[in-house]
Amino acid sequence: MKTVSNLISGSDDELLSFGDFTQDEKKKFNDFDYRGDMYYVKTFKEITKLEKNGMFEFEAVPGCAVFDYESDVDYKAFDVTGNGDTQIVVAVEDGAEYALYINGELADETFVDISGKFCINVTLDPDVPVTIELERR
Repeated sequence: MKTVSNLISGSDDELLSFGDFTQDEKKKFNDFDYRGDMYYVKTFKEITKLEKNGMFEFEAVPGCAVFDYESDVDYKAFDVTGNGDTQIVVAVEDGAEYALYINGELADETFVDISGKFCINVTLDPDVPVTIELERR
């Protein structure tokens, strides 16, 4: 089973990883400094949530483990493991169109309204990471 050894990890030389869907009770980590931004993670089997500088960044229901999370205005990418049907919501720029790739295959192209959130439905396996990429058009 592929999980994150700490609730959140990352450095200037490595991408951010976070979440632990194996926990029965909520676990939280506040004020994780990563490349000049402050992150907060809450995770357990029912939800994984990430905030960046006090703002929504990522949420998955049920919980999951996220590896090599890369995020900027035009592109988001990460690998994810978990259990079964999962809804992932990520913060993106409102009023923009995004292409969603799952394991390298185009899965959707969507215009994001004023909510600034992109919703992804995917079936996860605890042993096989799924690669998610969002590219702004």
